[in-house]
Amino acid sequence: MARNVTEVLRVRGWLRAASPVHIGGVGGGVDADMELAEDGHGRWYVPGTSLAGAFREWTERWTGEAAVAASLWGSRDAASRIVVEDGLVECPARAAPEIRDGVGIDRRSGTAAPGIRHTRAVLPRGSRIALEMAVEFLGGGAERRDAERRCLGQMLTDLRAGRIALGAAVTRGLGRVVLEEVCIRATRRNTRAGLLAELRGTDPPLRVEELLGGPEGDGEATARSPVARSVTLRVHWRPAGPVMVAAGRAGLAVDTLPLTTTAADGCSIAFVLPGSALKGALRAQAERIVRTVLGRDAPRAGQDDDPHRHFVNQVRVPLVDAVFGSPERRGVLAVEDCLSRTAMAAEHWAAVEAAGEAHGLRQALAACGLPGADAVTHAAIDRWTGGAADRLLFNVLEVPGLEWSPLTLHADLTRLPPDTPPKACVALLLLVLGDLRLGRFPLGGQGYRGMGGVSLDRVECATAGLDPLPGSFALGGGDASPWLPDDIAAALLPEWGEWTRHQRSAVGVSG
Repeated sequence: MARNVTEVLRVRGWLRAASPVHIGGVGGGVDADMELAEDGHGRWYVPGTSLAGAFREWTERWTGEAAVAASLWGSRDAASRIVVEDGLVECPARAAPEIRDGVGIDRRSGTAAPGIRHTRAVLPRGSRIALEMAVEFLGGGAERRDAERRCLGQMLTDLRAGRIALGAAVTRGLGRVVLEEVCIRATRRNTRAGLLAELRGTDPPLRVEELLGGPEGDGEATARSPVARSVTLRVHWRPAGPVMVAAGRAGLAVDTLPLTTTAADGCSIAFVLPGSALKGALRAQAERIVRTVLGRDAPRAGQDDDPHRHFVNQVRVPLVDAVFGSPERRGVLAVEDCLSRTAMAAEHWAAVEAAGEAHGLRQALAACGLPGADAVTHAAIDRWTGGAADRLLFNVLEVPGLEWSPLTLHADLTRLPPDTPPKACVALLLLVLGDLRLGRFPLGGQGYRGMGGVSLDRVECATAGLDPLPGSFALGGGDASPWLPDDIAAALLPEWGEWTRHQRSAVGVSG
């Protein structure tokens, strides 16, 4: 039996990548273990299934009911009433996919864990993904139709605000997109005039605000986010010296180059501390804090341990799993990339990579506006002779004095397991930031060779569905805690203390 379709809304627009995006293809390639998805013509694209999956998950969270999402997006018993086309990708001029490295760190040795390394190809910032979808509305009353239109309007509103992420590693700096140039047209298929307008392409356009405001289009409905309980921290910081994450390739004159990415303008190049590296550094310190409180140590590897299973067991830490994620569950914390405020023309940075000798390298760095940068030579020392070890000489391009964008942490506390106290999670994050302020761990690579030290200036805080914290504050200086201001310590530490006492009691730790 045919469905009684009374109206069809067609939505077209562009999803601009506000951060790099990874939509995985089939298998690995020469350049990366995880390549980008390509269609039959070799063009990068985002499958309609990936778009629909992200939109369906948003619908379930916004409505709070899986049945409502199933009525729109389909189930075993009914086909979806929303059709999402594959989205072809347009990259910025002269921009190319970037390669991001990922590596697991052994919690006991501090070195790369065996077998825990991968490379991922990502679409550069500024890429555009075509969005085209059609939504069918069935007969069943004006109230139901208006509710579904409001749901669609709110989804488009959140897409315009960059609150819906696409693809993989969305909690590690990837996947933020912003809807632009949206065009909505409505077709009434239950009238002769509506069918003729659809055939002629003269369907009346709609604004997103009209979907939110109901059939009269008053636009007065209040848009609300599905994230009912969250905390966003923007940490303003300064490097105490060179801070970098190494790129996966070397230059001709430089063995270790800083990682770069496409800047916000879509054409220039900026240095980047990827969200994956920042989140990894924060997680490792959070594990140290919780392990210290609970009197635990990271497990040692046995002779028969599988490397992957051993690494997973090392990072299983109470509360840290809930905040940062585990193999079974996505964490509540998302960490964005930090970009340098210094940007360079792509051809100037290409000259740095291609420079074959010291003089040419210095000229290329000056053209990039980096006069203080230099390739610093390091040598391993032979323990017997005291001289430079054979074939262990290398250099690193160090760029001091850079200014960076804030470190942005967003914790969606609605994703916490039911038995996890939200204030204890926020307290843990602030304790980690307090340790960063005290210099107890570095950011980026080469952290134990004089790099990665930072100074924290202030923290901007925004909360929703939680006791409000001060909008801006500095870490440290309180009487109740050496890390937190007194008012924040009073708001968060009681729940943190209760959680730690319960956990210590559960594992038999006294005191």
